[in-house]
Amino acid sequence: MALRQGDDIADVIEEIAEFNKRHAGKGKKVLITPESIKRSMAQHGRTSVKMYKGVVLSSTIDDYLRAIDADLNAGPYYLR
Repeated sequence: MALRQGDDIADVIEEIAEFNKRHAGKGKKVLITPESIKRSMAQHGRTSVKMYKGVVLSSTIDDYLRAIDADLNAGPYYLR
């Protein structure tokens, strides 16, 4: 997310190092690693695909809401 917002990568790396230092005694699963960043970015990509106007929708209502939106954005019914 920081990369998408244009944050300085050096600042992000420094913050990660500080986080890891503060939480070093809590176990390896807590630390931010290159692998955990890759997993996080991959999951963010999968989640973003499922988003509709910034909200993650269940597959049950996704098609329904997209159809309603398409109808609403098609213009007044008398112009169709």
